[in-house]
Amino acid sequence: MNLMHMVIDWTAMGYKFGDTAQIFYEAHKDEMNFTDDQIKFIYEIFQHLQHYKDGAVK
Repeated sequence: MNLMHMVIDWTAMGYKFGDTAQIFYEAHKDEMNFTDDQIKFIYEIFQHLQHYKDGAVK
């Protein structure tokens, strides 16, 4: 399973429905089966996306 691609898909759905990948994940995480390391990586991706959105990455 490629976590990066999943988060990208969630991000695209966020554009469609007016929310974010993290909001989607938080709403559905109980339905998903990830290891602790995978969850940590997912949150790292969310953090990078937020920094980019906030203009920290140029």
